[in-house]
Amino acid sequence: MGDWAVSSLYNYHSGAPVNWTADLIYYGGSLNWNAHNASKTFDTTEFNTNSSQQFTNHYRTFSTYFSNLRVDATNNVNLSATKNFALLENVRLQFRGDAFNLCNHPLFAAPTIGVTSGSFGRFRAPPTRRA
Repeated sequence: MGDWAVSSLYNYHSGAPVNWTADLIYYGGSLNWNAHNASKTFDTTEFNTNSSQQFTNHYRTFSTYFSNLRVDATNNVNLSATKNFALLENVRLQFRGDAFNLCNHPLFAAPTIGVTSGSFGRFRAPPTRRA
């Protein structure tokens, strides 16, 4: 192809399960999980968020992990294109262009899961990491 070389790399990794470290009162029902919605990742009305009604000393009954509730997945495409130019017999010049995270997919962290937090069920900040 006229000394052009093109290469690409595609990465996909499912997100890690959300770790519910806080002890909470869950009423049951569907959480309507959406890892891409920064303002409401899940239905917070299914939890008791009143701090005065939270448990202090009891046995934990709420599972710490649910396999279907995961943080955002890594979905990434990298692309590279190079062209070699012969300047002299032993001297070459290479033009190179690289694109990392070509589709510009953000990688969101886990939402806040502390039920008494004002940001419960939301991301505290926009994503800062890229896939």
